[in-house]
Amino acid sequence: MVNEKSIKRFLNLKVRWIRNMNKLALDPRTLQLSSRKNRPYSCILFTMKLKETEIRKMIEVAALVRRNAFILHSSHRVGASVLTDGGEIYSGCNVQSVISGLGTCAERSAIDHAVAHGHYRFRAVCVIDDGLLPPCGACLQNMLLFSQVAGREIQIVCADMKGLYRIYVLSKLLPLGYRTKRYLRKMRAYGNRK
Repeated sequence: MVNEKSIKRFLNLKVRWIRNMNKLALDPRTLQLSSRKNRPYSCILFTMKLKETEIRKMIEVAALVRRNAFILHSSHRVGASVLTDGGEIYSGCNVQSVISGLGTCAERSAIDHAVAHGHYRFRAVCVIDDGLLPPCGACLQNMLLFSQVAGREIQIVCADMKGLYRIYVLSKLLPLGYRTKRYLRKMRAYGNRK
């Protein structure tokens, strides 16, 4: 049974660990406690803090690539960018197809672009749309895969063309996503590549 005392002890251990890892920070928004029966307590997840300059650069890159969206049957242009652990930013846009289901979302396009350049550990994903809309479920599940590679949360920056943005944590947008255990060791090996 989880009680307040055990939670405080767990938090103290994690905070001490965090002080030793000066690049990581505890994000209190990711801690959810619930006393409802049959609802599990979520674990504490860690994120790397985003700087305002990184956020603005991601939005700028996503806005530029948004112009290249291949939209055949709608006027819905979406741009995305991915910030890697090394600080590199890769971009992608949505590509529609005449055959339903063969199109690619901007977020997955940006992730694929980063992977094509040998990057597997991401700090953040930015998506720019007409409104402050979060990524679709398929993109969130794809991000969860790379969250497992890195072993930490991915922040999602949802921006609009006016320059407004909102930051979410992946586990908030996809709380019950599929997490593999079978391939976890192989996935983490990609995250350790240099």
